[in-house]
Amino acid sequence: MKSFLRLFSLVLISMALSSCIALKKDVDIAKADIKAEQNAKMKVLGQKITQEVAKITKRLDEIEKTLKIDKKAQENKISLSFTTLDDLKATIRAINNRIDMVDVNAQKGNGVKEKIAELEKKIEAYKAENEKLNGELAVKLDDLKPVENFTITENGRVRLPDDIKKSYKQLVKFTRSNSDGVIARKAWELFSTKFKNKRKCDTVYWTGETYFLEKSYNKAIEYFSQIDSKYSKCSKLEASYLRTAESLHHIGKGAVALKVLKVMKMKYPKTSFKNDIKALEKKIKKGGKKSKTKKTTKK
Repeated sequence: MKSFLRLFSLVLISMALSSCIALKKDVDIAKADIKAEQNAKMKVLGQKITQEVAKITKRLDEIEKTLKIDKKAQENKISLSFTTLDDLKATIRAINNRIDMVDVNAQKGNGVKEKIAELEKKIEAYKAENEKLNGELAVKLDDLKPVENFTITENGRVRLPDDIKKSYKQLVKFTRSNSDGVIARKAWELFSTKFKNKRKCDTVYWTGETYFLEKSYNKAIEYFSQIDSKYSKCSKLEASYLRTAESLHHIGKGAVALKVLKVMKMKYPKTSFKNDIKALEKKIKKGGKKSKTKKTTKK
């Protein structure tokens, strides 16, 4: 009987061990399945994250590129200050807030009405100044737009093409037309600013030409003489000698004009202004003879 019980116990223990081993095996399989499923999900999730990161990176690159383009465009424009306009707006808002805080009904007879009226006047003044600034700003923004040809705006502002050859050619034509010496001088001043260190001598010469055409001979001489002292290798030097002599003749200094022509002929033996020199010498000498005749008559 005891042997039977021992055998039975051993059978039960063996069955229990087999069950535990089977259960452990099932658990391990389940764990492996769960882990495989998690790895698959993580892989899909990782792919999605990579795709989203790629999209975001691409968008950031596009934004950065756009910002760089906008920044470059802004740097090419004239720097405009909006500080004054912002200050005005802030002041108007502050005044409006102060008015809103005042209880008019509770403060009658204490001068509040007068203060409000004064503030309203200031607001109107600020609004007028604001409109003025907006108008000036619109003009400045309009000046940023390039023009194809030499242009004079309604308010007398001068605009030049960005091409230096085109600007120079059109400015010379306008100067020679003697339409408006003041506008021509503004244009040449703008030319020297717009195209720095380019055709500096020509700018001086044509500015002098505007005065010569206006018969402001002393002022013309002032500009033509700068060419000899500052731009000795300028292509306009020869022409500036002739214009100086003509200007001297017009202000009654014929003797000095002849000396200038003499220097001119020595410096330029094959002068391009041979006929002009002869004609001017003839005028000066003829004028001198008339002057002597008049003096003799008076005696």
